[in-house]
Amino acid sequence: MFASGILAAKHFNLLFRWAKYLPYLLIPLSFMIVFGNGPLFGSKGNHLGLFYFICYAGLIFWLAFKTRYINLKTDLSYGIYIWHTPVINLMLVLAIPNLFIVIMLTFLMALLSWFLIEKPSLKLKHQSLKPTN
Repeated sequence: MFASGILAAKHFNLLFRWAKYLPYLLIPLSFMIVFGNGPLFGSKGNHLGLFYFICYAGLIFWLAFKTRYINLKTDLSYGIYIWHTPVINLMLVLAIPNLFIVIMLTFLMALLSWFLIEKPSLKLKHQSLKPTN
């Protein structure tokens, strides 16, 4: 995933020109979800087939770069990244496999993380890492 992100950033202009066609990847991905199997077309746990991954990554790219930007006063990205797995595991342990509850609890934990840990920590920073050119 990280390597594909690096390649997407490196070849952003090329991908952005083709981004309007990326939603069509949902068609083969749907077939692979239902019928796919093996190292090229299957998906089992964290093991994605090559073509499955290409379709999946293309749709993620389209969602990331073709949807409208939402300007928030908080930065929930790190909190969501950190908290989604513990929340999912907690819901599985409690035998409550409810997607809505998982999403809401993850956002709640990310908000708490932002206001109680991340934002106060950022105030302790004395110097920015951004170049001052």
